[in-house]
Amino acid sequence: MSIVDAAKALLHAKRTPLKNPELAQLFKAGGLHMNSKEPANTIGSVLTRRFQDVGDVVGVGRGTWGLKEWYPNRSFKAKDD
Repeated sequence: MSIVDAAKALLHAKRTPLKNPELAQLFKAGGLHMNSKEPANTIGSVLTRRFQDVGDVVGVGRGTWGLKEWYPNRSFKAKDD
């Protein structure tokens, strides 16, 4: 399972925005092993790319992620836009 797939599954299950360290802890508890020295940073980088490229996972705060479907009337813009 990819980082994006795992994050989306956790966000669907928890139904609340999650921070990078929370996602890293839940990944580890769920058996998703990451070789990264700093898993929370890796998760943040991957989800930032997903946010910019696809937009189904959105940044709702610094290092905090939610699902676009939770915010039907909100426009999300990447910082580069």
